[in-house]
Amino acid sequence: MRQSRALAASQSEIPLNILGISGLHNSVPFKKRELPHLSAREYRIVQDFDSAAALLTSEGIQAVATEERFTREKATGAFPCNAIRYCLDAADLTPRR
Repeated sequence: MRQSRALAASQSEIPLNILGISGLHNSVPFKKRELPHLSAREYRIVQDFDSAAALLTSEGIQAVATEERFTREKATGAFPCNAIRYCLDAADLTPRR
């Protein structure tokens, strides 16, 4: 029991930053090539044409944004550069190389 508490305490001190993205219209052909046995419905389940980004940190959800909010283009499927930038700015984070 003591080890579990110590482990939980040490894990809570580790910073957590997860950036999730969706979209990427070119992923459907990739998935069809790499996963040829999926149904049309299954390709759509794992594919989203509305590009977006979300940032989760140790403190919870920090920001969520769709690319459409910045480009005014619906269902763009483009890489969500603006949405990612917004999420990182909202949490005062910068990407590391």
